[in-house]
Amino acid sequence: MKKLLFFGIFVAILLWGCSPSGDQSNEAGLTVQTTLFPLYDFARNIGGERVQVNLLLPPGVSPHSYEPSPRDMVAIDQADLLLYLGRSLDPWVERLLSEQRQEKALAVSTNLSLLDTRSDHSHGDHDHSHGDHDHSHGDHDHSHGDHDHSHGDHDHSHGDHDHSHGDHDHSHGDHDHSHGKYDPHVWLDPIHAITMVETITEAFIQKDPAGREYYENRSKNYISELEELHRMAQEKLASHEGKTILYAGHFAFGYFSRRYNLAHTSPFRGFSPNAEPSPRAVERIIQRVEEEEARTIFFEEMLNPALAEMISEETGTEIALLHGLHNIRRDEVGERATYLSIMKNNIQKLADGL
Repeated sequence: MKKLLFFGIFVAILLWGCSPSGDQSNEAGLTVQTTLFPLYDFARNIGGERVQVNLLLPPGVSPHSYEPSPRDMVAIDQADLLLYLGRSLDPWVERLLSEQRQEKALAVSTNLSLLDTRSDHSHGDHDHSHGDHDHSHGDHDHSHGDHDHSHGDHDHSHGDHDHSHGDHDHSHGDHDHSHGKYDPHVWLDPIHAITMVETITEAFIQKDPAGREYYENRSKNYISELEELHRMAQEKLASHEGKTILYAGHFAFGYFSRRYNLAHTSPFRGFSPNAEPSPRAVERIIQRVEEEEARTIFFEEMLNPALAEMISEETGTEIALLHGLHNIRRDEVGERATYLSIMKNNIQKLADGL
């Protein structure tokens, strides 16, 4: 009886391994490592069951301070693709890219024009109005209506999917993406997010040509949702054009503000997690609150909201989280937060708070 029992278990294991309900995608598809939550979420939506995607950042860890562990390095070496933003936010990737790793690494910001923090003045205690900028959709024609972008059923769970990157030219064009010179937060502009999705889709197809139709269909559906997000922002923020986002954190919404004709100010200079605002800068933002009769002080997810709370107490304003999507917390993982859900929440908070 025991021999029959063991034989039955052995056969069951073999059958499970050959069953469609087993993890066939990892055999036929790709394994992808990502360095930021938006890249992880974009890759999951494009790759579906053909791609296993992993986010290297542990929940709640800032990408500004992250350094890969030996275990992370093994995972990178075993992956088909490594999706990272570029030197502007992932300087550790550039340091560790051996010739072998360069073949699997894709800087997803390659096809985007970055904001120069020296000329755009995206940081510090200044009034950064974007009223005179051209808010066109960048280098790509993402017209809203010329394509049939149906809204497919996406699995937004934070499963262990792996999203690889194609054999792209990983040079950074004519831009120097060094940290501090260019604003790295391109993902917060939904139109830039579309370009990033297109870049990732092309990489998947190059690595897995047999999945072309699958990736293109899922990408098309997801781009449709990003276009809908863009329209939501246009509609909800149209009446707030020219208003100032008062942000008690390292301001990450420069691209977003530029896209939707908003101004922004922050007491922080630059994006360093170790930077502290000067008393004069804090005094200036309090003065701005009073001058503009602002209703809300916004704060970022990676910082203690103590400064926002202090300004709120001083001025009688409300405080609200404006999520920069660098990473998500453990509780947000449990809530199955997505790029789209967080961005929709950001837009609604701005619409209510400006």
